[in-house]
Amino acid sequence: MKSEIHIEVSGLGAMKEAKFDVKPLTIVCGSNNMGKTYVTYALYGFLTFWRNVFALDVGEKYVNALVAKRQVVIPLAECSKISTRLLETASKAYSDPDVISQVFGANTKLFKSVSFEARVENFSIKTKEGDKFRNGTIDAHDGIVLKWEFTDNELKILLYKSEQQVNRRIPHKWLLQRHLCSCFKQAFFDSVIPNPYIACAERTGAVIFQKELDFTRNRMMELIKEDKIKNMPPFFRLLDDYSARYPSPIRNNVDVAREIPDGKESFLRKSQSVECKKIMELFCDIIGGEYKVVRGQAKFIPRGERAKSLDMILSSSSVRALMHLGVYLNFQAQPGDIFMMDEPEQNLHPE
Repeated sequence: MKSEIHIEVSGLGAMKEAKFDVKPLTIVCGSNNMGKTYVTYALYGFLTFWRNVFALDVGEKYVNALVAKRQVVIPLAECSKISTRLLETASKAYSDPDVISQVFGANTKLFKSVSFEARVENFSIKTKEGDKFRNGTIDAHDGIVLKWEFTDNELKILLYKSEQQVNRRIPHKWLLQRHLCSCFKQAFFDSVIPNPYIACAERTGAVIFQKELDFTRNRMMELIKEDKIKNMPPFFRLLDDYSARYPSPIRNNVDVAREIPDGKESFLRKSQSVECKKIMELFCDIIGGEYKVVRGQAKFIPRGERAKSLDMILSSSSVRALMHLGVYLNFQAQPGDIFMMDEPEQNLHPE
């Protein structure tokens, strides 16, 4: 059976408890104010926390072996124990009110009773991809590279230095600890725990008002520089007063609207397969045209009017609402990702 992520979360907003598996297609549905968005945000937050923040204390013996011998060899039986500890520790760390509240941009007190658990059902460490043993690379630090590779009965992690780093010291042990944990996460779970991308319900506003949201931050800096606030309160209070708090999915959607990665192509765009081409054609049919990136900003080109390039503010609400999906499909999608869309029916015509 295929490995799947199983999520159990409780004490989150209006929702007492939820249990679900992350399937190839997962639909969260129900009445208003039942916690559908909270569940989606909680999952998105955990996946980004897992990939970008969480690091397990893997133990000094592995780090010492890397420093002394430039390699560490771990039997598969020991790898299984490490993988179990990784997910258990990550779930516990993410459940901390100080951590999960950051995902929602809300007061820590509201998350005192939250419990979040992620585990992988039917999990076994995948050592091969087809007939070849799996391997990977972590760019650790300023010319330091960690390479991992499986064999029949062990995981081997090797440390390499670039020519510029030959005579320099190896990074501090705590930094190696983090990169070693990244190796474990990649080797054990990369084929199971997906890279997330989200289009939140506020995505239309994120497209329209991202400059105004930037203005809030810029205005704060101007007030500080020009010293126009008399009897200015302590600096951190000033930051708090002039800083808007948004859930991380909304912040990420604003970031996408601010600067779209020009020049990159998703695997859907690169692929010559009939299925991938059909997906892109269907999406063009839905929006009635296509998106184009000009100096990091999305433009809309209506079908049959190649000379016309519309800013998002001049485009229809459906074009704005689907811009984040368009950016993902065209520029960011990679095999194994998870794409989340809050209120997928938003602005869609019944057809």
